[in-house]
Amino acid sequence: MGNQTRMQLDRKIANAVYRRSFPAFVYAGYRALYPGNPLIATWHIDYVCSQIEQLLGNPGVKRLVINLPPRKLKSFIVSVFLPAWLLGQNPSTRIICASYSEDLAFKFSRDCRALLETTFYKRLFRGTRLSRTKASESEFLTT
Repeated sequence: MGNQTRMQLDRKIANAVYRRSFPAFVYAGYRALYPGNPLIATWHIDYVCSQIEQLLGNPGVKRLVINLPPRKLKSFIVSVFLPAWLLGQNPSTRIICASYSEDLAFKFSRDCRALLETTFYKRLFRGTRLSRTKASESEFLTT
């Protein structure tokens, strides 16, 4: 097997992992969103991501409370990466994100849209694209 074939196979395997594993998607998505500024793996990021993944896989559980000090990425994970990942799984998913501040909610919306526009995301989720007809700070649609 040549190097080119091996690299293509490795990319396909990595993409499959990112589509199936929310924690892996968060780390790779962060790298795509902020190139040159990698997300440093910590126990709390791994734990929050795995709890979200468990919540999504268990239809009997409807709520998850995340209590961490400020600046630990909990809101970023839940308001940017989770909506992007869910839309990748099903582009017609309807999501509401709320925040104590309109400015913060708009920032999360911009960051989520920016993630959806990365080459990384477009390669993973070929069926999820932003609609050009509705892409405001407060609301966006997929095609």
